[in-house]
Amino acid sequence: PLNETRQAIARYDDSLSTGSEALDVVLAEKKMACEARGIRLNCIADGACVDFIAAADLYVLFANLLEEALEAAEKEAPARRLLDLLVCRTQGFVVIKLARPAVTQGRQGQLVRSIVDRYEGMIQEQPQGEFSVWKAVFPR
Repeated sequence: PLNETRQAIARYDDSLSTGSEALDVVLAEKKMACEARGIRLNCIADGACVDFIAAADLYVLFANLLEEALEAAEKEAPARRLLDLLVCRTQGFVVIKLARPAVTQGRQGQLVRSIVDRYEGMIQEQPQGEFSVWKAVFPR
């Protein structure tokens, strides 16, 4: 019981504070899912730059995008179970970038695409060896 309490406190201390409550919630959920599946999630996220996306859409976008990536990473050898997420503003654009094991567009793909389209974003997917980089770019 004491060990479980310490682990819960450590998870809380490690929680992300991005500047977007919706993004913080989904990232906390997915971070715990990664830990449970032995997947490392590296994340640098400026949640304030995605404030133009409605909270519900933001939650659905990241939940679906990360769940598909988790499913792909779970199939990899333990040393390759890695996801890198970047959310930032650069040169007048907002960029969401996820490096993950190569996956084919799954059932979540259309939902993610419709949300990105709703906010006039563009999606790019670039294979890089056995990994792929998914990127959404929004003019801002």
